[in-house]
Amino acid sequence: MNYTKEDVEKLAVATFQDAAKAEKWLHTPINALNGCTPYSILRDEEGMDEVISILDRIASGEFT
Repeated sequence: MNYTKEDVEKLAVATFQDAAKAEKWLHTPINALNGCTPYSILRDEEGMDEVISILDRIASGEFT
């Protein structure tokens, strides 16, 4: 599926249940992305898929 940055942002808000927390997470370097920010890799479909996968794992409780 082709996602947009807006789709990923909406998923982040839904995952964190707070727009400010989602925005902070999207702009914070994380280990799962080798120190990159989620927002910085949203340039292509592969990056979006990776961020969505991480958000799915957060929602399922794999990451806290």
